[in-house]
Amino acid sequence: VAVGSLANTLSGTGISIGTSQDLTFGAGAGAVTLTFTGAGPHVRDITTANASNTLTLGSNVVMSRNLVHGNGTIALNTFNLSVAGPAPSMGAAAAAITGTGTLIFNSVGAATFTLTGAPTIAANVQMNLDLLASTFTLAGTALTVTGNLTLTRGELVPTTGLNVNGTTLTLAASTAAVVTGAGVVTFASPTTLTVNLSGATTFNNLTVNGNVTLAGTAGALTITNVLTHTTGLINFASRDL
Repeated sequence: VAVGSLANTLSGTGISIGTSQDLTFGAGAGAVTLTFTGAGPHVRDITTANASNTLTLGSNVVMSRNLVHGNGTIALNTFNLSVAGPAPSMGAAAAAITGTGTLIFNSVGAATFTLTGAPTIAANVQMNLDLLASTFTLAGTALTVTGNLTLTRGELVPTTGLNVNGTTLTLAASTAAVVTGAGVVTFASPTTLTVNLSGATTFNNLTVNGNVTLAGTAGALTITNVLTHTTGLINFASRDL
């Protein structure tokens, strides 16, 4: 997407220009809306570079490789963006991902999400790796998620910290030791965070900085290292901590 190229729309079954299936923004103002059909994959890599880059989803978009979100805004609207690559990144505090849709990480094998500038994802996020033992590592700076967070399959390793500021955290029974590593997971919903458990769930370090309700069909929440409760009410309901 060339600098100064605005109001673009890409539609059809995906991007295929010669041997390239990538969407790359230039280092200046540029905007494009993706409206694809079919199951995909629709695009290989997506790379943003400038605060004036804007990518808007007009449909669900399936990527076969990495999201390299250096700067600018990705507006999911009500749609899903699926990222299958092992090395996604988010490169600046001003890099925004917004909407009521879902950013889905579904890599085959281990993946590392590299973060710079402690960015915020203001949308729903789902981790759905291929295997129970596959790891999804957060590296660099801390990540804040203000939408709903769902861990469907795999092991989350937040080495530099994860702030869960939405209203729902869902931990599926097919999720492994869920959260390991030295990083701290912080529950800090401005209202109440409901933690849905479907099986035995293990965190390494957890800080509770707001109201939390434990819910779900089964299981307990186990902290293997440090639990810090700074403020808020923890409602155990019928679950154990």
